Amino acid sequence: MDKTYPTFDICNLVTSKSSNDLFNADRFQGYLFKNPPIKQVHKHSFYHLVYFTAGKGQHIIDFKSYPIEPGCIYFMRPGQVHNWEFESDVDGYVINFSATFFDQVTISSSIIDQFPFFNIFPSGQMLKLQKNSRPKAVTIFEEIFKRMG
Repeated sequence: MDKTYPTFDICNLVTSKSSNDLFNADRFQGYLFKNPPIKQVHKHSFYHLVYFTAGKGQHIIDFKSYPIEPGCIYFMRPGQVHNWEFESDVDGYVINFSATFFDQVTISSSIIDQFPFFNIFPSGQMLKLQKNSRPKAVTIFEEIFKRMG
């Protein structure tokens, strides 16, 4: 039985920081609150990056389960099926960008294929940052927010 899952487009999401339909960012807790349908099993038509700073649970990507805990960062390509199963309040950051984002900043969009963490192999889709790297990751996400206005 082939099940069809809803596919969300980047322009249909509500985020606190957006630079048109090519790129947006938000703190994860606010992102969940502003986009209730994303709590169900779904797909995206864009690249999706999530970094957790708080909480516990499971992130199911293409029917494979990964832990949600502070320091976990997830990388997803367009079309992947995923959902969240939270065991506690979660927070962190989310960044979404379209497949043509790099083309708009005069870099070929084919560059994304050179990033192994955006490949279709499950082993590279989740990384757990070492504790001493986590403050730097937060600084980077906060700098992205600052530069978006």
